[in-house]
Amino acid sequence: MNVQQSVLTTTLGLCFVLAVSCQTSSMPARGAMQLDGGWEFVSGRYTAADGKVSEFAAPQLRSVKTIGNSRFSFITVRGDGSFVRAGGGHCTLNGNTYTERLDYASAESMRGKTYSFESRLDGDTWYHSGLNEGKRFEEVWRRAH
Repeated sequence: MNVQQSVLTTTLGLCFVLAVSCQTSSMPARGAMQLDGGWEFVSGRYTAADGKVSEFAAPQLRSVKTIGNSRFSFITVRGDGSFVRAGGGHCTLNGNTYTERLDYASAESMRGKTYSFESRLDGDTWYHSGLNEGKRFEEVWRRAH
């Protein structure tokens, strides 16, 4: 295992521990049963206010997200293992609206921000989309096994 893989493995483990060790009760039990656990990024399409589209897919961009007990954490790296960003905080699922509030993030501009998405779960595939800060997000995640 090289140094980048070791750092990624350690960071992912820490993100998991942080997510599952925090106890709050803001996420409804039904939503918690649906989304609790680990998720791997499959693809994303991001459309800026000016219409410019950026698309990413694994393994070009790798990201994992862990959800548990109304908390989430994520880390994103490029295909070569170089760091992109990480963060976490509180999350809720109300009906089909999934919301994340970033309590901490490697990108200062994201700290304290709230992002809401229309959420749909189809088996082990999670789709979410939304408009945040003028940019349209469309992401697909797969449950990690």
